[in-house]
Amino acid sequence: MQDINLFDNHSLHEVVQYKQVSQLFNELIPETYKGLYSMHKYWGKKPYNIVRSFIERYTEAGQIIMDPFCGSGVTAIEALFARRKAIAIDLNPIATFITRATLLPVHPNDIENEYYRIRNTVGASINKLYLTQCVQCGAEAVGTHFIWESDIIKKIWYYCNACKEHKGVKTPDQTDYERIYAIETQRIPYFCPQTPLYENSRLNAYTGMTVADLFTKRNLMALSIIFHEIEQVKDSLLKDILKFTFTSCVAQASKMVFVVKNRGKTRGNTKHEREEVGSWITGYWIPNERFELNVWRVFENRFCKVLRGKQEVFMRLNGYYSEAETYEELIQERNILISTRSATDLSNLPDESIDYIFTDPPHGDRIPYMELSLMWMSWLRMEADFESEIVMSNAKSRGKNIKDYQRRLALAFKEMHRVLKQGRYMSVAFNNWNKEVWRAFILSCRDLGFEIVDITPIHYSANSVLQDTRKGGLRNDFVLTFRK
Repeated sequence: MQDINLFDNHSLHEVVQYKQVSQLFNELIPETYKGLYSMHKYWGKKPYNIVRSFIERYTEAGQIIMDPFCGSGVTAIEALFARRKAIAIDLNPIATFITRATLLPVHPNDIENEYYRIRNTVGASINKLYLTQCVQCGAEAVGTHFIWESDIIKKIWYYCNACKEHKGVKTPDQTDYERIYAIETQRIPYFCPQTPLYENSRLNAYTGMTVADLFTKRNLMALSIIFHEIEQVKDSLLKDILKFTFTSCVAQASKMVFVVKNRGKTRGNTKHEREEVGSWITGYWIPNERFELNVWRVFENRFCKVLRGKQEVFMRLNGYYSEAETYEELIQERNILISTRSATDLSNLPDESIDYIFTDPPHGDRIPYMELSLMWMSWLRMEADFESEIVMSNAKSRGKNIKDYQRRLALAFKEMHRVLKQGRYMSVAFNNWNKEVWRAFILSCRDLGFEIVDITPIHYSANSVLQDTRKGGLRNDFVLTFRK
């Protein structure tokens, strides 16, 4: 591969149009997020099979791989599956929580048993919050989907055990409205977060908004009941996996679930014109027409997905998981170290101790990770160091501008350079059209003495609003590989 000068005055367009990029590009076909990678949403996930290919190209079994911006843990997970050792670091506590919960070696039967205990304890009482009357047989039925327009319920989907039809759709009657009004006067039985959101118009977070404002009163009540019951679980590992299940379902229990219409028509199938359930997109947009979903059903559906994912992890790890608390433990007898800290301070790692780095740092202002994580963190009562985040944000109160971003990113790469062994490699996924953001990344690496050896464009696993939150990103991420 010829030398590529990324440091002169050429436009970014000319750089990314460079034709002699890595031949890996044609070999790397991204696989869709499924199984364990569909258990919990997170932003900007890289295709796991492509991450795995980089790990296998640049390392051997038993070597240490680090990701100081680990996100949902794809690098660490694939490193363990490839029988390497992993160090997963992220300033965002929800990121390290997701990574650990994904990998925890808990037997699926134990998870399932604890779920059934919770279901038997609170499932029926939660469903009582959603009672309605079947229009076919007049029996009491459980509402599953409530379509709201502004502040009024317009339609109810329900399930009736007494009726041969089982599923039905109705227009709310007076009794339905009275039930809603009665719930509004009740207190929420247990903890629910009142955490303020950072005012950020790009995320549809406005002055005075709190996490609680993202939910109906009824769904807050139901969520508080489930979370309280999870808190009663005695086994700490099981409790973390059930909290992981809880946070993975929270968004779908919010007001942010939009109504999809006419999808059947666009597919040429007029038989499927009924409203369909959308899903949470990035930001805190509450659509005028939206679904309120029965929280127990949301939790139950998500649990089934988590259980399948944990079965896959349990089988593939086959006992190859032992978490270290220090680097010394990692090299002696353990195989993963997970740490919630800034990439600008890797003081828990000695010089030249890492065999390979694969990472995906924040790409300027594309994704304000910690602001978007507030909904999850607040339920788990997590404290987060927002000041140290490497990001550009439209939240003016944070002061996260390009100068702060450039300074912190340079410090992070300085630390990565320090801990990486001489002659070893660092691969960095990056994507931003802003020339200043791009240069902040490239110059940070060049000034430290990293030598660029490979550029590999990669596609996403699927087009997803979770990949980006604003225009200006390139169609592909680029993985730039450097040698120390």
